[in-house]
Order: sequence, then structure tokens, then C-alpha cells
Amino acid sequence: MLKVLFYHANDSPPSDPRVNNILYLSLASLYLKTYIEVNYPDIGKELDWILPIQSKLSDNELVKIINEEKPDVLCTSHFVWNNNFLKEQLHRLKNKLPSHLIIVAGGPSIDVNINQNFFNENFFANYAIYGPGEVAFADLMRHLVTNKKIYAFNVSNLAWVNEDQKQIVSNYKYVPQSQISPFLFNKDYFATMVKHEQNAGLRVIIPYELTRGCPYSCTF
Repeated sequence: MLKVLFYHANDSPPSDPRVNNILYLSLASLYLKTYIEVNYPDIGKELDWILPIQSKLSDNELVKIINEEKPDVLCTSHFVWNNNFLKEQLHRLKNKLPSHLIIVAGGPSIDVNINQNFFNENFFANYAIYGPGEVAFADLMRHLVTNKKIYAFNVSNLAWVNEDQKQIVSNYKYVPQSQISPFLFNKDYFATMVKHEQNAGLRVIIPYELTRGCPYSCTF
């Protein structure tokens, strides 16, 4: 089994009860888990999804959880509000984390498709996913589970450094919104995620994706 842990590093809720301790739940692992189990059930059976870490942790807290949970893959979600925090923390901790740990960086703030020095600047990352993540993450998990080599021509939205230390970036692929609800397909996993945060005294706000991409077909 390949153990997968997501670290979202959302802002920690304030301790002042007047602010109601609200947490906006990150659901990347729920969507990716569902996509893999629907489309690649054999691969899905080989993955053990550790309950994701929602809030920012201190260096010591993150190292402690990784040592306790012993994930094989650590996935980090990079957004404008946490990108600098995550990059700085992972740079500090790279040499303190298990050498076998595979770190996958994904999210809107990952610019590997336009930054030829991405892996030099972000040496903590083994892989990077840009754009829609479902297909890229599934391709990566298939590679890690089966130990078959990946090539740029048969994957998409995925980047890595090859054996010649060259940055490889596969082509972009649009991934349509799934017609299968991850909330229903993985209802037990979803409920456990919510209950875990509620047990910590947080009010959980759940985002719900209605459309994907700009409805006006904008390009940038």
C-alpha cells in the first residue's frame, strides 16, 4: 500500500471564540481519491489515504505527524495565501524529512509550466502538478504503484526532473468536471474529514464546485 498525505496549510483559525473558529475545508484529496477509484479501481486499492492536514503547522508539528503517520507521498496545495509559507517551510524541512518521502506540489500557484527553473527554486518537490489535477495525479499514482516509467507524451499537467537532471513538463490538458459526486461516492471519507475538524471545535465551511473554468472562455 502507498500511503498518501495531503497538507493544505490553511490559515489556522483564531483562538478568539467571537470569530467562531471557521475553517474552509480543502477537498483536493476527496476529488482525487474519487477520480482514481472510479477510473482506476486497481490503483485505488493500492492507496491508503491518510486524513488530510487542513491547517498550517509548525515545523516540529509537521515533522512529528510525518514520522507518526509514515506517508510515502506528501502532497502540498499551493494557493496565493499559503504558497510562500509552504515553500519556505518545505525548504527548511527537506533534510529533516524521510529520504524516501515523495513530495508532490500542486495548486493554482504552481508555475512549473512557465518557469524553467521551478525545481531549482523548489528543490523540495519531486513532482509538480499544474492546472486540473485529476488526470495528472492518477498518472503519477499509477507510475508509483506499478513502478513503470513515465514519459511526457503519455501524461499531462505533470512535471518532474529526469535522470539527466532536466526539467520535464508534459502538455496541458483540460479536465472536465466530474459527473460523479465525490461527496456521495466517498461519503465515509468525507464525513470523517468534517467530523475530525468539528471535534477540534471548528465550524466547517464546505466549498462546492458548480462549474470549472471561466464561463466566458477567458484566456490569460
